[in-house]
Amino acid sequence: MSSYAYIDKLKTTYVLADNCTANDINKIFYCPDPNCDCEVRLVSYNSNKRKAHFRGNNHSKNCIFHHSNLIDINEFDVKNFSPTNLLDMITKTKNKINNGNFKTDTDKLIHPNKKYIKTIKALYYLAINYPISYEINGYKISNLVCYKNTVHIYTKYINGIKLVVCDYYRYTTEDKTIYFKYNNKIVLKVIFDTKELFKKAQNDFYKKKNILIFANWESSSNYSSTKIRNYKQFNIINDINNNN
Repeated sequence: MSSYAYIDKLKTTYVLADNCTANDINKIFYCPDPNCDCEVRLVSYNSNKRKAHFRGNNHSKNCIFHHSNLIDINEFDVKNFSPTNLLDMITKTKNKINNGNFKTDTDKLIHPNKKYIKTIKALYYLAINYPISYEINGYKISNLVCYKNTVHIYTKYINGIKLVVCDYYRYTTEDKTIYFKYNNKIVLKVIFDTKELFKKAQNDFYKKKNILIFANWESSSNYSSTKIRNYKQFNIINDINNNN
């Protein structure tokens, strides 16, 4: 499911489901995932129960829209959103490290009356549901999230506050560091504040893929590096390539 799709097979022009008309109901569109050739169609047009979106049945195995959550930006209050505010809020919350399995859904997205971007998973699903040129309170998605649709932008390094979708690479116990890879090219060096945080991440993410890391990145030598202070800066997309 997705909130937008491409109108041509070469994926040069997209359309938002909200901007479609009744004439588009039976048309063929194309999945926004750059590595998926699935044909999708407009569904739930004029529905009172669900917003209009695109759906297809033959997504590639690793397509990010195969099992994605459909999230509408219009249901969120984003007037105070900024990557700095979100990172500050996350790093200042209580650092909970449980002995059990890592929980992929950290916090509920829903406030009693409104929705806010309070977790990195909320930011992730909002981002992938819209084109990378789309803005969230003035911040382009391409400047917020590094994932497969932005690999043509981030080719050598990652700087600034970004949510990065990456895969486990290796670790070094001596300096409490785990290395990840973005697009199998950019090596991410993640240094942990404490030994406890390091061990928890080592156990949860060893040889895993599609790990979410939200941090302030700096590039030097051969790495894009960051220091992790709170475990809520991590998450994982379990429905792609991971068997937990």
